[in-house]
Parts: sequence; structure tokens; C-alpha cells
Amino acid sequence: MAHPVYGLVLVLSTTGIKGTVSRLVAGEMAPGNRAGAWRAFRVFFALLASTGLSPPVAPVLAAGPIAT
Repeated sequence: MAHPVYGLVLVLSTTGIKGTVSRLVAGEMAPGNRAGAWRAFRVFFALLASTGLSPPVAPVLAAGPIAT
């Protein structure tokens, strides 16, 4: 069980998020597991969307309490 986790961390540290998503999706598609590939894509999409949207949304939400 440690080997897949180590491989994932290694790919993440060397190629970044895009390489990791590509490796996970390709690893699921190779045996024909489309549902697993779609699940991996959705998880990373949600992760990237939340980290990408939080910096611009945080000041908007905090503007009211800061202004008063």
C-alpha cells in the first residue's frame, strides 16, 4: 500500500498537479476503469477550484465586517 502513495507523492513533487492528475487518470483508464478516472478528475477539479476561488472570494466576504 505504501508504494502507490509514494509514487503519487513523487509525481506530485516532480511534475506538479497537472502531472499527478494525468498519471492518476491514465492509471485508471489503462485497465478500462472509466468511473475511476472520472472520480480522480472530479476530486482534483474540486480541489483546484476551491483553492483557486478562495483568494478572490475571501475579501468579498470579509469586506462588510471590515468596513463596519
